[in-house]
Amino acid sequence: MKTYAFLSILALILVSTLSVAATDNSSFKGTYTFAIASTSEYYIEYNSSGGQVGFCTGEKIPQDYSCVAQLGQDVITGSITADGAGHVTGGSFSMRSDPNGPDKSGSGTLTGTYTVQSNGSGVLTLVPSGSGKSIAMAMILGPNAAGQIVNLVVMPAAGNGNRGVGAAIRQ
Repeated sequence: MKTYAFLSILALILVSTLSVAATDNSSFKGTYTFAIASTSEYYIEYNSSGGQVGFCTGEKIPQDYSCVAQLGQDVITGSITADGAGHVTGGSFSMRSDPNGPDKSGSGTLTGTYTVQSNGSGVLTLVPSGSGKSIAMAMILGPNAAGQIVNLVVMPAAGNGNRGVGAAIRQ
């Protein structure tokens, strides 16, 4: 997990030191497809004989049962449309959870906002349909053209507890 965080930070530092022409919100405009890999932690419930009996949900478990933490990998893919004025005007996503953990798979639509600084860094905040929660990501933009790559790092400090890294590519 520490290696994962270190590599994410290193990637942002390396990308942010590249020479980028002056940018602003208009530099992030068009349709982008994205993929984000996110680590997840889940707990497996074991009975007194050591057999797996399910997943720990936070409810009281029987005496002599135990819960053991496991790390999983979730993948989120989709597309968004940015208007060049700081708004994500539409988009969709599909999430596939780690097959060994509890199923959190789903899909839906996305809206959101973003800000882009003159050095090409910025923050993208997406709101999945029906969740009422936002997911904030640090982003670093490359040159604005078809094929533009935007590096994304999900920020757990933004109050959502999620972690992940990925990229969006302009179509």
